[in-house]
Amino acid sequence: MKIVWRDEEGVSPVIAVILMVAITVVLAAVLYVMVSGMLGSTNTTPTVSMNWIEDENNVGNYTGNIVRISGTKVLRVEDVTVTVNHDGNTQSTSLDILKGAPKLTIGTDFSLDYIDLNDDQKLGAEDNFVVVGGDDGDIIRLVYIPTGGQMGMAILK
Repeated sequence: MKIVWRDEEGVSPVIAVILMVAITVVLAAVLYVMVSGMLGSTNTTPTVSMNWIEDENNVGNYTGNIVRISGTKVLRVEDVTVTVNHDGNTQSTSLDILKGAPKLTIGTDFSLDYIDLNDDQKLGAEDNFVVVGGDDGDIIRLVYIPTGGQMGMAILK
């Protein structure tokens, strides 16, 4: 027995072109969504948690240890500004400048220093801040330069 097909017609060329264009547009949209999801957003401000400990032998001297950084995998020192309020005076400097320069000072009695223990140009859990001459109520803020948002704040006690 032999089956004979009759009326063998394909899709018209116009319909074929429309289908190919539609498939291409859908694939491009899916690829765009996948890639944009991987890139992430640079409009978010990371969060930095720190633990400040006063030196029992030297009142007014504090060490700030970074406990956790969330919201980013890498936090470069050039993306961070440190702002200090001491006795009503405020000073700010970029963390990369503070790393390579003298300490941030206010008056003659207050100084803040940043120590990048790994010397990797990134803010991380191994890094410390050291305050000499701090008072109760001094405020130390870390600001993320790309967004201008505050990443963390400490009030010395």
